[in-house]
Amino acid sequence: PEYAAPAATEFNSATPENEMKWDTIEPRPGQFDFAPADAIVAFAEQNGMTVRGHTLVWHSQLPAWVNAPVGPDAVREAMARHIETVVGHYRDQYPGVVVAWDVVNEALESEMGEVVFRDSVFHRELGEAFVAEAFALARAADPGEQLGSWGLRQRRRHRLQVPHLAHQDD
Repeated sequence: PEYAAPAATEFNSATPENEMKWDTIEPRPGQFDFAPADAIVAFAEQNGMTVRGHTLVWHSQLPAWVNAPVGPDAVREAMARHIETVVGHYRDQYPGVVVAWDVVNEALESEMGEVVFRDSVFHRELGEAFVAEAFALARAADPGEQLGSWGLRQRRRHRLQVPHLAHQDD
């Protein structure tokens, strides 16, 4: 595309906007389509760039089967398979290119000045522990990666309300 040349010369990192989100990469249970994200990661690799994987667990852009009320065991199994497969794919196929992951995206929101967990299938079925579980799965899948969470870091000033999340993105 027309932006490829300037991107290759002016940037040293890329973050896929939608290509790594669940509805694109695992549209059906256990059926993965890495092609759209692989194109970005391959471009980055060819141009000496690193990639921040975005995102493994998010309340939005989920295929319908993930949002179906299927119980905690099924949600936990789906989350584990998704994280292990996606992180493992990029660890093995593009070593050293995907150097960081947004593990959990926007888990918290502010309602009338109070920070609360955003409504999601993960929170409904697994409770607050889904955040720690997701991070543990990502860390196990690739111990060398930098892990973060968009939304938790932005809520640092609210640690009194959610102190058990304080260490997740430090």
